[in-house]
Amino acid sequence: MSRRRYVFAAALLVVTLIAGTATGLAVHYAAIARHCATSVRLNAGSASPQHAVTLSGQLAAESLALDKCDPVTARQLAVAAWRVSPTGQARSLLTTLLIEQQRKGMLPSGHSAVEDVAFSPDGSLLAGADGDGTVQFWDPPSGQPAGAPLVVGDGPVSSIAFNPDDSLLATACGGSVRLWNLRTRRPVGSALVTLHNEMEGVAFSPDGSQLAGFGRDGMVRLWNRATDWRADVLIRAYSRAGVREVTFSPDGKRLAIVGLDGSTRLWDPLTGLPAGGDLFAGSGQAHSAAFSPDGKLLAIAVGGTVRFWNPVNLRPSSAPIRAGIGGDVGELAFSPDGKELATADGTGNVYLWDPVTGQQQGAPLHGVFGIVALAFSPDGTLLAANGEYGIIQLWNLRTRQPAGAPIQADPGNVYDVAFSPDGKLLASAGEDGYVRFWNPLTGHPVGVPMNADPGGAGSQFFGGGVFDVEFSPDGKLVASGGGDGDIRLWNLPARQLAGPPIHADPEAVGVAFSPDGKLLASAGGGGGEVGLWDPLTEKPVGKAIFPNPEPQPDGRLAYGVGDVAFSPDGKLLASADGDGTVRLWNPLTGKQVGTTLPPGAPYRGNGADAVIEVAFSPSGELLASSDLDGSLKPWRIAAFTDPYATLCADVGPPSGPTWSRYAPGEPQPKVCADQ
Repeated sequence: MSRRRYVFAAALLVVTLIAGTATGLAVHYAAIARHCATSVRLNAGSASPQHAVTLSGQLAAESLALDKCDPVTARQLAVAAWRVSPTGQARSLLTTLLIEQQRKGMLPSGHSAVEDVAFSPDGSLLAGADGDGTVQFWDPPSGQPAGAPLVVGDGPVSSIAFNPDDSLLATACGGSVRLWNLRTRRPVGSALVTLHNEMEGVAFSPDGSQLAGFGRDGMVRLWNRATDWRADVLIRAYSRAGVREVTFSPDGKRLAIVGLDGSTRLWDPLTGLPAGGDLFAGSGQAHSAAFSPDGKLLAIAVGGTVRFWNPVNLRPSSAPIRAGIGGDVGELAFSPDGKELATADGTGNVYLWDPVTGQQQGAPLHGVFGIVALAFSPDGTLLAANGEYGIIQLWNLRTRQPAGAPIQADPGNVYDVAFSPDGKLLASAGEDGYVRFWNPLTGHPVGVPMNADPGGAGSQFFGGGVFDVEFSPDGKLVASGGGDGDIRLWNLPARQLAGPPIHADPEAVGVAFSPDGKLLASAGGGGGEVGLWDPLTEKPVGKAIFPNPEPQPDGRLAYGVGDVAFSPDGKLLASADGDGTVRLWNPLTGKQVGTTLPPGAPYRGNGADAVIEVAFSPSGELLASSDLDGSLKPWRIAAFTDPYATLCADVGPPSGPTWSRYAPGEPQPKVCADQ
């Protein structure tokens, strides 16, 4: 565990348990539902505040009960509950539903199950196949509906596919496959096939000349555009098992068919003849197959393993890849362009991820054990990480190779690293109380070290050291926070203190400059406060922010704050709090913005809940947080600063019949009209 994490955990261990046990959201809502069911309904025309609170609680309870089976109606009732009475219960419900959407990747589409989704080749449309027999269309950038739904049939639409030139949409519904003109939204001719067995899926060949359809009967049918979509080829792929998936190779010369028996077979889509034997992907059943863009690899997914095959000689082409990594996520950092998120775990490896999709980007960077800080250079070409025994390792991200030999930066441990705004300096914060500077290209020291913990006064828990170091946006100042609770500002060109130390907190474990350099925020690992300071005068700006304003029963310290970060526009300040939550603050007013993330997480007082680091993406749209338990969470900021408006944009207000069903006799308010 890193020094910084040790200190923060130690500060949390001195806190006693909060009196009483926090009641879970589900139990809370259930109690409200029981209360509403047994209470006498107030008059419909009553406008008393108590009646509004009661009705809001009833709608919230109904929303929670409907969430799993009808998520759209659940969200419509949630926004109605907030509109009727903006109670804390209603706000927590809004945020809970938004977190669920984010974690599960939900896009509310209608009042039935979504069977399949597909992007148009040019990316301008996202289509969803619904269980009510319709296809819904959305504009991907805005998430708003794009035209009226396409009515396909009476039963669920099981599969959809765009052809390559965006002119046609193929649908499988019941035992039928149809083609639709996307410009007119009308069918093209009659159904291509109508069977008793259900058609499970459809797929176009890369050039759009063929359409494949498969069903429960184990047959794959191929229709040819040149013959006006007549069924030219019929492949009896499986006689005793159905077909799970079909996929064309990039050149259209091979068709991979995944069966329900766990095997994958290759066929010639022009002749319908086999193109080799079965490819068994190991123990268990194959669930999906995909060709590489050049067609030289066929990937087959089974369980948590992906295996690769040469589709020509049908031999394995490389060792299987097993999903998942070892160790706990301790540190994280966004690249300057926001396209990558770097994380470090206890294995000594650094992983790069796509923060939008959550997919790992390339192989891990092998570094040093005990990484407690990560930093990208301003141009995104270098990544620095510090590990055990005072070592700093840099990587060239273009080559994914180490950029020179490791730097021995401290006789003890290094707790933090930071690049200067011009990328010419790398600062390190050390256990020995010094801040040192390095040339990131050569690894050589630059100038003399700065003693940021003079006298070794040290922490009340573990002794001296500098826990955090930050450059001001203009590169003229350096801020350091240490175990003695003081923040020091240094004039970088002169290598001298810019003023007396700022007495911030018993444990100053984090500091951050605002983007304009006019504010400096500090995180108190011991006292649990967030301080705001003027870096020119070194005076406090406003009152300190206490994420937990309630005093403990014995009057001892509140839980700590592990880190702080400003949003790129400087309008938000995020705090990584010891109760396992992240809070957003207005740095000008000191008031909380939006809701706590995640809501309803009770503080257990044992330090296992702590959030130890937060980081905004360069666009400000994402906030990533890292917990002491090793979990990494990305948050979409806009959704949580105004959850009511976000859900209104997603699902809109409840319809008249929906309102009458769940709030009979009540006048329907104007939900979402004044968001």
